[in-house]
Amino acid sequence: MPDLRRLRFYIRAEETGSKIGFEFGFEHLASLQQLSVTVDCRGATRQRVEAAEAAMRDAASIHPGRPALEISRRWERDMIKDKDDHEEIVQVE
Repeated sequence: MPDLRRLRFYIRAEETGSKIGFEFGFEHLASLQQLSVTVDCRGATRQRVEAAEAAMRDAASIHPGRPALEISRRWERDMIKDKDDHEEIVQVE
């Protein structure tokens, strides 16, 4: 895989737990030019989803080749509400 240029993978934010600074090993893929990540939001808090996305951005930014990074989310509606998430209640007359 030394000539791998594009990498696409899927990560479940819920399974990242409270881990900070996960290691992906992208630095060993010297030819990497494009990184596409899909984050599964089911059962995870917004904070955990954002932490997973930030870890991906950090990993891409320190890669020697600075690969283009594309992050997408799936099942956002199935995220668990954080304590800080406030729902706005609108009353219609």
